[in-house]
Amino acid sequence: MRRSQQAFALAIVSATAALVITGCHHDPAPQLTRVDLIAENQPPIPVKASSAGITISEGIGVAFTISGYVDDKPSKDILQVRNDTTCTLVHGYGAGEYFLVGGAPGTGTLEITDSPGAEGSIKVPVTVVAQTP
Repeated sequence: MRRSQQAFALAIVSATAALVITGCHHDPAPQLTRVDLIAENQPPIPVKASSAGITISEGIGVAFTISGYVDDKPSKDILQVRNDTTCTLVHGYGAGEYFLVGGAPGTGTLEITDSPGAEGSIKVPVTVVAQTP
């Protein structure tokens, strides 16, 4: 091996060793900082739906859209919504479109992230109330 080839090979080995010793730095995915949740219809029994929370009566359904933001800029990722409530949550046809039907009275959360494996999420409290005659 010529001297220049040896120097190049040594530089490659040194750089690889430095990466292994210090570890590769990986920036985490940006986290959602805010979500907007907007009701798209108003059922016969009123539903309150916003990013601060959802209050819905049992057996009542509401269509809504969720928009995610990272530092006040719209998230480019598809939102992931995990339903931890007694409600039935169905994804609509468009991006961020959902339909929620109130289940048994109680409380829970919708947990919203902007990408699988993201480190942060936004939790929207959900309250299902009993219908009164």
